[in-house]
Amino acid sequence: MKRVLSGRSVDRVVTVATVGLAAAVVLADAGVPHIDIVEPFLTNQVLIHFNTDANRAYTVQRCTSFVPSSNGVTAVWSNIVHVPAQPFNDHFVAVDTNKTLPVRFYRLMVTPQ
Repeated sequence: MKRVLSGRSVDRVVTVATVGLAAAVVLADAGVPHIDIVEPFLTNQVLIHFNTDANRAYTVQRCTSFVPSSNGVTAVWSNIVHVPAQPFNDHFVAVDTNKTLPVRFYRLMVTPQ
């Protein structure tokens, strides 16, 4: 793991072995669902980082525009990835392989299990 999350309650500690080295990786409670980072990757991809809570399913969705309507604003959302509920907290990186779209909006949907 590239970073240790601070300022949140520790849910568990996992020991990871890597080529003769042992490292402690702290996974923090995901808390309020949100997208942490959206970053370009390679030439045609975007990475979307977020933390997950145990026993919750997550879906990352993409929209390319918002359209004014008589009811306010409407949008068409497309699923990028669905992460099934897991029995532990984790950090997940979703990959949007359609970086060529000129504008994109992302949202993270959470479903308790």
